[in-house]
Amino acid sequence: MPTHSEVVRLNLEYYRKQAKALLKAAKTKDANARQRMQLHSPKLGPSPALHDAQLTIAREQGFPSWPRFKEFMVASNLNFQELVAAFIDAATSDFERAEGILSAHPKIADAGFYVALVLGDRPHVDRVLTETPSLTNAKSGPQNCEPLIYLCFSRYANARSTRVSQIVETARVLLRHGADPNTSFLPQDLPNNPLSCL
Repeated sequence: MPTHSEVVRLNLEYYRKQAKALLKAAKTKDANARQRMQLHSPKLGPSPALHDAQLTIAREQGFPSWPRFKEFMVASNLNFQELVAAFIDAATSDFERAEGILSAHPKIADAGFYVALVLGDRPHVDRVLTETPSLTNAKSGPQNCEPLIYLCFSRYANARSTRVSQIVETARVLLRHGADPNTSFLPQDLPNNPLSCL
């Protein structure tokens, strides 16, 4: 079984490779790579650098910078990619399972933008959208949907949760930043039935 330091090293190496691959694609004029980098690195020049690619990777994971993302990875004993995805999946589908994950791993509450959305962490969401306004209506994160979808379909927006008022305040923050209230998504099991945030 790998040690914590080995897991951190392997996870950091994975994201470093992702950043290098993104940079290489952007330099070969890959339109998708350039679009991703421009979305998350608004000051992107004509010749992107590794720090631009790292910023893009960090922001796609919900962090404002590569150093903050790296700091979380090192400080945490979580397998970031898998645990955050599992928590967000639970938080948008199964309240009890989400609470179990959060109880077992309380540090996950600090695991970036998408966790902040499903938990209704208003200050975090406001800060991220102020720093990166392009995220407001962008399909991104582990479920590749708009931030308002994560928030509105969070199981923390129910009577059993102590976070209901925080969810409401976070919704106001998203709308103030320009989130589209008509946003909807198509669940895989109901492809002809779009579910609206409204």
